[in-house]
Amino acid sequence: MDELMVPLVKALWASGYTSLRCCQDAGQAIRAGGTRTPVEHRPLYGDFYEGLAWVTLPIEDMIRLRAIAQPVAEYRRWMASAPIRQGGMGPWASLHFPTDQIDDLAKLLRSSLHDAS
Repeated sequence: MDELMVPLVKALWASGYTSLRCCQDAGQAIRAGGTRTPVEHRPLYGDFYEGLAWVTLPIEDMIRLRAIAQPVAEYRRWMASAPIRQGGMGPWASLHFPTDQIDDLAKLLRSSLHDAS
């Protein structure tokens, strides 16, 4: 279960974002086989993503979210990626960020929602 992600996902939805999937510890999910990572790469990738939360959003939403997150993302390990396919970029992007910042990001979203009203 990804209980830590619940407040963030609720804040995303309340702010008009669409989310496809999320995980509070991407490294653990990779090592456990919860992603498409090939078995032989799971230890290496699991270590790389250890301690990072993950949310997948439409690219436009990810760009907006990353801009809102700037105050907490500065000098921290935040990474965004989008798949490039034969026909161009896919419609979804993944955002990885430190698990210990899940609540910070949810608070920023709630704050931006109140500022907009």
